[in-house]
This record gives sequence, structure tokens and C-alpha cells, in this order.
Amino acid sequence: MASSAPGSSVVLADDRGGRIRSFVTALDRFPAEPRWLLVGGFAVNVRIAQIHRLTNDIDTISADQAALVEVLARASDVDQVSHAQLVVSGDPVSIPRRIDSNHPNKVGSDIHDLYRLVAGHAFDDLAQSLAQTAPELAQWVGATLVKWFSPDEDLRYTFARLQRLSTSLDTRAIGEGDLAIVGELGAAVLALQARRDADYEAASEEWSGSEGELWESTARDGLDTGQG
Repeated sequence: MASSAPGSSVVLADDRGGRIRSFVTALDRFPAEPRWLLVGGFAVNVRIAQIHRLTNDIDTISADQAALVEVLARASDVDQVSHAQLVVSGDPVSIPRRIDSNHPNKVGSDIHDLYRLVAGHAFDDLAQSLAQTAPELAQWVGATLVKWFSPDEDLRYTFARLQRLSTSLDTRAIGEGDLAIVGELGAAVLALQARRDADYEAASEEWSGSEGELWESTARDGLDTGQG
């Protein structure tokens, strides 16, 4: 399973009900400004270039939610259900993402999406990308993945939640050992961050030592030439 690179074209097979086509059509209606991002289950499908599960709507986020809703709501075939949800040509669009992230079905689908995203991506590239984010964010992501997906931590609990809460048809094909790759990703992110911190500290010490040597050399040169 290959992951699509940002900016590349992705071809997705439509489902019998035409839902995938309608989602793409709805997203095509979105404006260039204010800028927005596709998130959630359908975003994972696009990223791994495969429909691993069907979702009932599409989720987006924007730095200017109100302006995005206002622009979209001007179209005659767009109905505004609430400040955070629209129906574009009959397809639900959430802006921002649904707030019921702790709903049981949502928890199950998030675990499923996360596994498919990691399993469908080049592992080393993904670890490098996450490790290169802001240090606090990389630390949080790595530690969170290790906690919930490592055999020595809460992997068994996470697997039980996936099996109990996810409604996707292929959930049963995912074993507890399969989910461990997500914890391995977290460990790789933490290791890369630790290595980067160690390299930075070593470079700082080397720079400090070089600066001291330069000062001593300059002082000696000044004494030798009578300038001290």
C-alpha cells in the first residue's frame, strides 16, 4: 500500500452509492481562500490512495472558520445546518471537525484510521517528518503513540477498543500485533528527537570550546605583538 505525496494526483475507486465521487465534487467547490485542510477519515483515504473504510461525511479545518463557512454558504445548493456544518449538494461537510471526538464510534474509527495511515506510509519518512516538527509537538506525538500502541504500555486496551467500537468491515483483519507498528513509530520519533537534541548539545559545546580557543589565541597574538 503506497502513500500519496503532497501535491500528487490520487485516483480513488468510487463506491456503488457514488459517495466518493460526491465527496470529491463537494471538495471541488471549496475556495482557495481562506485556506483549508481536509482531515478525518476521508483524508486518510486520500493519503493512502485507497478507500480503507467509508465515512459518512468529510471533515475540514481552516484558520478562519467563519469566513470559509460564509463563502461556501453563498451557493444556492449549500445548506448551513449550524455554524460548523454544511450540506454541499447533499453531502455533509463539517467545519471544524465534529466535537464528539470521544464518542465510542469515533474512537474506534480514529484507531483504525491511524493504523492504516501508518501502515500505508513509508515508515522512516513518516518518522522523520514527525520528528522535524516543533520539539514539543514531536515529543507529545511520540509519547502518545508509545503509550497507547506499545505492548509494554496500553496496546491491549487500545486493541480491545478497536475491536469493540469500530464498525468498519475490515477491523477484524487487524491484529493486536499489527497495531504495534504505531507504537514503534512513536518510539522512532522519540529516538530521532533525542538524537537531534544530542547533536545540538554537542555542536553547542564544540562552538563554545572553539570560541574560547579563539579568544585565547587572539589574546596571545595581542601580547606577542605588544598590543596587550
